[in-house]
Amino acid sequence: MEKCDRALLSELFYEGSGSNAELVLSLILAATLVYIPITIAIVGKRLWIKYRFTNKRVTIINTSPLFAKTVEVAYSQIAEVRTAPRAFGLWGDCVIFLKNGDRLEITGLERHQEIKRHIMSCIID
Repeated sequence: MEKCDRALLSELFYEGSGSNAELVLSLILAATLVYIPITIAIVGKRLWIKYRFTNKRVTIINTSPLFAKTVEVAYSQIAEVRTAPRAFGLWGDCVIFLKNGDRLEITGLERHQEIKRHIMSCIID
């Protein structure tokens, strides 16, 4: 497992809003009409939610006009991270368990296994 670099400056590991494959699949399935609410939720997530993983913290930025909020979690506050693949591993979901008992759920994340390894290397330090 690679070691998390604790440089003075924050170095970006990953920044994104969600999986492209999840978006494409949901747009195709929207033709079934039953999938339209899920497609709307995924499009909204792509428009308004950004995930940022650096060598110092995990940041979730929500810029929705109805609910704008930023959540930042330092790696020292993280107890455990679990991921689950979706659509044969094209994207995955990630749950970050905090030491205070809270948890952050991140859905539709590309490179979920790489991100899990990155988080684990940072919380081991």
